Amino acid sequence: MNKFGDLTIEEFARLYLMTPTDMSTRTYQSTEVYSHDRLDDLADDIDWRLKNAVTNIKNEGQCGSCWAHSTAASIEGAWAIKKGVLNSLSAQQLVDCTESYGNNGCNGGLIDPSYQYIIDNQGIDTESSYPYEAQTRTCRFKRQNVGATISSFVDIETQSEALFKVLC
Repeated sequence: MNKFGDLTIEEFARLYLMTPTDMSTRTYQSTEVYSHDRLDDLADDIDWRLKNAVTNIKNEGQCGSCWAHSTAASIEGAWAIKKGVLNSLSAQQLVDCTESYGNNGCNGGLIDPSYQYIIDNQGIDTESSYPYEAQTRTCRFKRQNVGATISSFVDIETQSEALFKVLC
């Protein structure tokens, strides 16, 4: 038995599923797309935990914020690899602050506009300074709490995992 066991299908759908985001209206996306045709020179697996590049598992609760958690986690890992410091970053800031970039808080969003927001905003706060609340609220970003910055992003085609080999 788990926390979903006593829900009807309708309750589960209402609480945990959401309408897919319309990708045809994407405004923000990378100007580059990384592609790699040869994958045979890659390691069979990489345990990013051993490289201190992942934080603890997060739970988005009843908020459709997987896009915000994914964005924060990807920057956490890249920042840790580049700077040697692993900061847990604020998914809640992305939920609260990226509506003008086309995201819909707990009702869904996209990663590329979130990256663009972080670039334009000159950073994303730490999770400890801007904790996750699983609901859309007013933006409360504080520049003094920035845990990481990015200056660009690149979209990676499916099966182009070789980028990680280049970074490491």
